[in-house]
Amino acid sequence: MVEIIKSVFDRYNIIYKEEQIVKLAKFYEMLIRENEKYNLTSITDPYNVATKHFLDCVLIQDLFKPNATVADIGCGAGFPSIPLKIMRPDLQFALVDSLGKRIKFLEMVINELELTNMLCFHVRCEDFAQTEMRESFDHVTARAVANLPTLLEYCMPFVKVGGTAILMKAKSANDEIGESKNAFDLMKSRLVEVFEYEFDELVSRRAALVIGKYGIIDKKYPRAKGTPQKNPL
Repeated sequence: MVEIIKSVFDRYNIIYKEEQIVKLAKFYEMLIRENEKYNLTSITDPYNVATKHFLDCVLIQDLFKPNATVADIGCGAGFPSIPLKIMRPDLQFALVDSLGKRIKFLEMVINELELTNMLCFHVRCEDFAQTEMRESFDHVTARAVANLPTLLEYCMPFVKVGGTAILMKAKSANDEIGESKNAFDLMKSRLVEVFEYEFDELVSRRAALVIGKYGIIDKKYPRAKGTPQKNPL
């Protein structure tokens, strides 16, 4: 797996250290070893994991400012937070997921890979947003969690005024942007940049939406469990 990751990263001019590739390979081993128990990913082929998971996450690393605090909302199996942490050890992460078995897996990964400044939270983001973590992060990120209006409601309450959400979407995100004007307004946010990228013919074109926050959000958001998805802003 080490050589596969290196070949993929070299093709896309990713700068890395040997120990970072070794940690990513160990992460892959844990992902595959524990997948049946924790139902972590449907992508298991080494090359596809190296591209569709690892490379996809690593290509957005320069969108995060140095030494930033980052919340990964709906972190799942640790994408994008684990690959980002391995490549950007200066970042400090809060991993948030409502499924306890995923959090258990991530705690195991963090311990075995000796990753520091990473905390896991088994909690729904609707509840977590009403704690002292509200509006406390430089960045929030999410990958394949929900459509954009719902995602804005889930994520923006965690972002400091002046901070950004970095939301990973498919290339078709332009349609969702057009449908999100009301959500942008209520979440006191605006689109700053659409960072588009693509891999080889096996992987879809992708986009990371960089969304800035300019004001305090009403504390009634995010709304109660399930409402943001059933009735998007």
